[in-house]
Parts: sequence; C-alpha cells; structure tokens
Amino acid sequence: EVLTLSSMILDLERTGKSQAVWGKFPRWTSVYVVNDSAGFRCYGISGLPLLRFNPELIAPEKFCECSPGRAGRGSNCSPCVAGSFSVSFNQSQCTQCDRGVWSPHVQSVVPCTQCPALMTTFGKGSTNGVECVCEPNKISMPQGRRADLCDENTYGIKCPRPNTTLHDIEVSKDWFRFNDSMHLPVRCRAPGICRGGSSCNASNTGAMCMACQDG
Repeated sequence: EVLTLSSMILDLERTGKSQAVWGKFPRWTSVYVVNDSAGFRCYGISGLPLLRFNPELIAPEKFCECSPGRAGRGSNCSPCVAGSFSVSFNQSQCTQCDRGVWSPHVQSVVPCTQCPALMTTFGKGSTNGVECVCEPNKISMPQGRRADLCDENTYGIKCPRPNTTLHDIEVSKDWFRFNDSMHLPVRCRAPGICRGGSSCNASNTGAMCMACQDG
C-alpha cells in the first residue's frame, strides 16, 4: 500500500491524533483558507506553503481564528449577538456593551454607541438607544432625548431615580412649582410657608403660598 499524504491525514483523523501532530508545525504568516460564511480564516504551515490540507478539519485551533464580528476557537465561531461586538480576529468571546452604550447589530465589528450626555442604561448588553435613560440626579427633558442636571440647592429639585421626568421630580421644602410641566420651581419668599411643589402650609395658600388662609 502506497502511503500518501492524504492517507496519513485520514489515519491521523481516525485515531484522533491530528491535533497533536499538526499542532507541532509552526503556523505560516500568510492566510491559506478564508471562510466568510462560517466567519474564520486559516493559515498554512510554515516552510510548506504549497502543502495541500484542510486546516479547519485537521488542526483548527492551531491554524484557524475567528473573524471580527464573531468569537470562538479555531473554526468554531459564533456571531456576536446584538448588544456585543468583536473588532479583531481571534477573539474567544464577544465584548458585551457596557453600561451607557448600546449596539443594535448582530455580528458587529465596531464598538457600541454612546448614550447622550448625562444618560446611561440600566445594565450591560443594551441593544437600542431607547434604553438610554437619565442617570440618577438627572432629569429627562421633553425637548428631545437629553437630560439636565438636578440640583436641590440651586433649583430645589431632587431626582432620586434613573429616568426621572418633569412629572415625577421631587420639589424641596421652601420651593414652589406652578405646574408639572414647569422645569424649575421658584424659591418661596419666606421660609416655612412652602411645603414643596404647589403645597403650602396650613396658614398659607395661592401662588408661591403668599396669601393667607381665611380665618
């Protein structure tokens, strides 16, 4: 029986020794096989550039690497799901979008998109910009998707929860707010007459609690 390279390879594969044997060869610097549909590329053997073999079948973990947008080992490559990405070859895992960024694309090869200023996401792996919400101590404004600072000392408002809106901000004592659509309350002219928001103490009433209750 004539022992050919093909028969040697088949015998190595049948005995499960192909990884151990072929793994000892140094990898060539030039790409030998590109498989775009499966998302990997493979290299030849250094010093034997004309050697015909299937690196993805014989020793993929030695000769092959996953393409950007995918992750895994050798020729076993999975696409990055939405909310993650990989920007380079040979990544074992896709990089998950951190808090404050998002990515809607499957098999993304670019980093995640940043949320607008003063906005973040509730967790990692966000897939849509609508998941960007105002950070704690920030207020969501109706003029487009943006956030403004909440400042109790300067503006008399508190925003204790993420994505606080004009309708659910908390107004501090001694500040008066005329309606829910008004962003900034007004500091009351006398301490103690305003309870916060549009609420007055028992003796006062009206705008900014400036009027006295009857009786």
